[in-house]
Amino acid sequence: MIDEQTRQEGLKYLAPLFELWDIGKQEGILKQMSPYLMYAFTIYPIAFLINMDNRNLCSLCDITIKGALDAVWRSIKI
Repeated sequence: MIDEQTRQEGLKYLAPLFELWDIGKQEGILKQMSPYLMYAFTIYPIAFLINMDNRNLCSLCDITIKGALDAVWRSIKI
């Protein structure tokens, strides 16, 4: 568990990603959804698969990675 100060500090590193998502929304490429949903639909699935790979429960072969990235992209693009 992390404290609030550490969490806020970590969010600073996500600012470029949030800005990129804002540009994508402004240009009509990405869905109009909160940055928290964007994070949930993009970062969490990849992090989950990496965790499963590290525990030897799911192999991150090219097919798995491509499938995950395709699913992530479909979840946020218009």
